[in-house]
Amino acid sequence: PSCQKSITKYNWKIGGLDMDNFEEVYQRYLSTTHCDKCSVLLTSKKNDNYNKNDIKTMDHCHYTGICRNILCHSCNSKLPKQPKYNEDIEVILARNHRKQNLAEHNIIENF
Repeated sequence: PSCQKSITKYNWKIGGLDMDNFEEVYQRYLSTTHCDKCSVLLTSKKNDNYNKNDIKTMDHCHYTGICRNILCHSCNSKLPKQPKYNEDIEVILARNHRKQNLAEHNIIENF
């Protein structure tokens, strides 16, 4: 239902998932029946007999928001934790960007 799709889109957006290719990722999410890592049959909370560890989850990069895999809750919770995007990362990215600009500038001057 479109209502469920809207709720999913909202939840993914506030969870940091990249929305640029939402339709493609959403269709993949809907069509995935087994965990991409352990192949267990995925369930949903709507099912009366669901097992928490088998609930379908979206694995994504917390830096880029890009979807990596559709996993069961068990596999997703075993992944190493990624820090959330924060000011420290912004500083590192800005520093790397500045170094790259300086390198390009030196190459152009020495050309």
